[in-house]
Amino acid sequence: MAKCYVCGKTTSFGRQVSKSHRVTRTKRKANLQRIKIKVNGGVKRVY
Repeated sequence: MAKCYVCGKTTSFGRQVSKSHRVTRTKRKANLQRIKIKVNGGVKRVY
C-alpha cells in the first residue's frame, strides 16, 4: 500500500450504509502522485 512521504497518508477505511441499513466496508484511497525530490544531494522518487 502506498504511503505519503511527507504526511504519512494511506488508504482509509469506512462503512457505507444503505437506506435499508445494510452496512458494507469501503476503502478510500489517497490521491498520491509519484514525484522526484532531492534528499541528501540525491534524487529520490517518492509518493
